[in-house]
Amino acid sequence: MKLNYQNMLNTPKTGIQITENEMKMQFAKVQNIIEALNHGEGDNQDKGVPMLGWQTYARDITPAEIQKIQDAARNLADKCDVVFIIGIGGSYLGPKAVIEAVYGKNYNDVLKTKLYFIGCDTDPDFYAHCLKIGEDKNCGVVVISKSGTTTEPALAFRFIKRLIEQRQGKNAKDFIIAVTDAKKGALRQLADGEGYATFVIPDNIGGRFSVVTPVGLAPIAIAGIDIAEYLSGYKKALPLIDNPDAEKNPAALYALLRFLAWQKGAAAEYQVTNSAFFESNLAWTMQLEPESEGHYGHGLHVVPAVFPRDLHSIGQLIQQGPRDLIEIATKILTPRADLPVPLYADDTDELNYIPQNKLTLNDINKMTIDGPLAAHYADGVPNMTIELEKITPQNLGEYHYLLMKATAIQGYLLGHNPFVQPGVQFWKDKLFKLAGKPGY
Repeated sequence: MKLNYQNMLNTPKTGIQITENEMKMQFAKVQNIIEALNHGEGDNQDKGVPMLGWQTYARDITPAEIQKIQDAARNLADKCDVVFIIGIGGSYLGPKAVIEAVYGKNYNDVLKTKLYFIGCDTDPDFYAHCLKIGEDKNCGVVVISKSGTTTEPALAFRFIKRLIEQRQGKNAKDFIIAVTDAKKGALRQLADGEGYATFVIPDNIGGRFSVVTPVGLAPIAIAGIDIAEYLSGYKKALPLIDNPDAEKNPAALYALLRFLAWQKGAAAEYQVTNSAFFESNLAWTMQLEPESEGHYGHGLHVVPAVFPRDLHSIGQLIQQGPRDLIEIATKILTPRADLPVPLYADDTDELNYIPQNKLTLNDINKMTIDGPLAAHYADGVPNMTIELEKITPQNLGEYHYLLMKATAIQGYLLGHNPFVQPGVQFWKDKLFKLAGKPGY
C-alpha cells in the first residue's frame, strides 16, 4: 500500500494551493495527535466511553474467537439457500465493501449461499423482492444492531424473522445470528430469550469503524472469505499507521492534506477508482469521513466515482467546474486477470493501435485513471492516489485501517470529536413525529 501525494501540492492555475512547507509546518501537531490517539487521549468519548477500540481489535481478538465466528458462519451458510444481512450505515457498508471487492457486484453468481443486504432502506418494492426470493427456501439472517430499535434494520428483521419462522417453526432460532450489544438493548434481550447465536459489538467501537468486528467479520465469513487474513491486514498496518512520524505515516499525510485543502476552501472530495469491484469501498468511505467530520460547519462532501464510467457524467464539472474540490484515487495495480485486446483486419472502430502497441485491457484501465488525474491537476484540481498492489482480504484490511486512522486524525485536526454524530438525531425526530411514535 502506497500513498502518492505530490499532486496535492503546488496546484497549477487557480486551484487550491498547498505548499510542501505548509504541510511540513503541521507535522509536529499531527505527531501529537497520533500519540494522543495511540494513548487513548483527546476528545473521543461517546456517552462516557472512549471510542478507540478499533485501533487494537484486530490485534487483540483471539484465534478461538475468530474460529467461533467462522464456525457459526459456516454452519449458517451450509444449511441455507439464502442469508439476509440486516444492518444500516457501518453495519452493512463495511461487509458489503469487502464482499464486493473480493467477488464483484455480482457476488451471488459465484456464491452457493446467496447473500442479500436489507434493512438499509425502507423501499417496499425491494422488501417484496427479497421476500419473494426467500419463498420456499431455507433462509437465514445475520441481524446487526447495537440497540435493536434502529428503525430501518428493526423493520427488516420483523419481515425476515417472520419469513424464517413460517418455514422453520420452532427451529427458527437456529437460522438467526444476532450481532449486538454484550448486555443491553432490545436485540440482546430478544436473542437471549429466543436462544439465537450471538456476537458482540464492542462498546468502544462505533458503527462506521466496526467492519473489523463481528459486524463485518460474520457476513464476510458467510461469504467464504478468510477473516483471519482480513484481520492480518490491520495487524500488518499497525506499525506504519500508528507511527507518530507524520512524514512516514500515510494516514497522517492523507488526513493532513485533506485538512489543509478544507482550510483553503475545498468543499468536495471525489473518491475515485478504476476498479468496478472496489466501488462499494468508496461508499464505505462516504459514510466514514462525512459522518466523522461533518460537525460545526466542518468537513468535505464525499462523492464516489468509478473511472472511466463517471468521467462521462461528472468529468466535465471536475475539469472545468468550480475549483473547490480535490480528488483521491485508489488504484489497483494488478488485476486478477488481464486480457489482450482482439485485433481485427478491418479496424472499423479504429482501436487496432491498442494491440499493435502491445497494450492490454489493464494497461488501458490504468490510463483511464492516470490520464484524467493528470488533466484535472493541470486544470487546478489537487489529487492524491492510494495504490494497492491487488485486491486481497489482507490488503483490504490495511486499506480500511489507513482510512479509519486518517479519519480520526482529521477529526482531531478539525478540533472536534470524530466518534459521535449528534446531527442525525434531528432527522430521526422528524421521522418519528411523522410516523406517530409515542413521545414525539
